[in-house]
Amino acid sequence: MKTRSLVCSAAIVAISALLLGQANAQTQPIVKVLPGNAKDMIKVMYFGKPSGAVTVRFTESDGSHILSDKIKSKNIDKGFLKKYKVDRVPGDFFWVEVSDEDTFVRYRVFANTMEEWSAQLEKETYNYPVVASNSPKK
Repeated sequence: MKTRSLVCSAAIVAISALLLGQANAQTQPIVKVLPGNAKDMIKVMYFGKPSGAVTVRFTESDGSHILSDKIKSKNIDKGFLKKYKVDRVPGDFFWVEVSDEDTFVRYRVFANTMEEWSAQLEKETYNYPVVASNSPKK
């Protein structure tokens, strides 16, 4: 009888820890900028549920704005994949910034050839609330 209650207690503790651990886990979206399968094309992939609308912003090497695209979060539960034509971008490189309320990711996109592009991650920021304990110090 004592062994049975001990096993049941251990099972309850393990299940509770598993469920609470999943509830408290912060899932960060995964953002990638990849070359497209056609010339002068890049793909922006956003995996995860965004917090608010997702903004994709293109900026020239001198810092001037090229293009912005706002994707509403109500239409995307698991993420999105969007292709962009970049043949009219002047210069050898530009930046692609992908952001929502809690995430900011910047890629530097540069030309390999006249029609082919590659991307390199430059900055990644995730803003999630900090959970702190209010137990007094001893």
